Amino acid sequence: TYLRGYQNSKIDVSLDQKFGPVAIILTGFYDESKQTPRIANDPIMLSRYRWTGYPDYNTRAAIDTIYTDNDTGSGYYDRVGFYNKWGAEFQFLTKRIEKISTSFRISGSFYKTESGAEGTRISSAVNNETLGQTIYPIYYHTKGWRQKMIVNYQADWFIKRIGMWVTFFLQQSLFEKQQALIDPVPYAAGYYDPISDRTVYISPEESANLGIDRNIDPRDTEVYSKPNDRLLFNINISKSLGRGAEVSMFVHNFLDDPSFYTDRNGYYRSRNYSIFYGLEFSVMLDNLFRGGG
Repeated sequence: TYLRGYQNSKIDVSLDQKFGPVAIILTGFYDESKQTPRIANDPIMLSRYRWTGYPDYNTRAAIDTIYTDNDTGSGYYDRVGFYNKWGAEFQFLTKRIEKISTSFRISGSFYKTESGAEGTRISSAVNNETLGQTIYPIYYHTKGWRQKMIVNYQADWFIKRIGMWVTFFLQQSLFEKQQALIDPVPYAAGYYDPISDRTVYISPEESANLGIDRNIDPRDTEVYSKPNDRLLFNINISKSLGRGAEVSMFVHNFLDDPSFYTDRNGYYRSRNYSIFYGLEFSVMLDNLFRGGG
C-alpha cells in the first residue's frame, strides 16, 4: 500500500483584552487529523495444493497449511485513522500590586480528544469448530474519547531590597474523564478463509452462529472519571547575584503528595510525581563579546 502523509487542519481564535491593571486572554481551538497511519496485519501462510483436473489450474485445492503466522502476520500501515482535539484556554493576569509587591495569574484549559479508525481490520487466527478450519475474523475499528480540565494559580512576589523573586504555583485538576470504546460493533463483518484464499462477508446473525462475536469488556464502554483530588504545589525562589546573573532554588510537589487513587481495574496509581528539588544558576556573558569603543 502506498502510504502518504496524513492531513491536518487547525483553527485558533483568540481574544486579548485589558481592563486597567487586569488582562484577560481567551483562546479556542480545533485540531483535526484525517487518514493517519494505523498498523494493519495480513495473515501469512504457506499451503500445499493439489490439482484434481491437472493440467486445468482452476481445479487447485489446498491439502493443508504448513505454516501460519497467527500473531503478527504481514504488518503494514493503512491510512484509516483519525484524531480530533478541541477545547478552550483562558488566562487572567494582574499587574504587580505595589503595596504587596505581588502579581497574580490564573490560567486554565479544557480539551476533549476523539481518536480511532474507520473501516475494518483482520484479527488473529482462530480454530472455528463450526466451519472445521482456521479462519481470521474481520472486525470493525473502534474509537474513544478523553476530556480534561485543569486550573493553575500563580503568585509572583518580588522583594526589591534584596533582589529576590518568590513564585508560588498551584495546579488543580477539576475533572478528567474518558471512554475507551464508543458504540463498538460486537459482531464480525466477515472472515478471511486461508484455504480458499478469499474474504467472506457475513451478517450479524451468521457471526453469532459461528461464535466469532467480539468480546467487549463493559468497563471499556462506560465513562470513567478519575478522582478530582489532584493538587500540585511548586515553589521557586530566585536571587539576583548582580548584573546578568542569578541563582534559583526550586521545589516541585512541595507537599510530596502522590495523590494515589484506584483505577477502574483496581490498581493503585499516582497522579503526581514525587517531590524533587534543585538549584539553577544562570549568567549573561554579553560583556565578554561586546566590542570595545
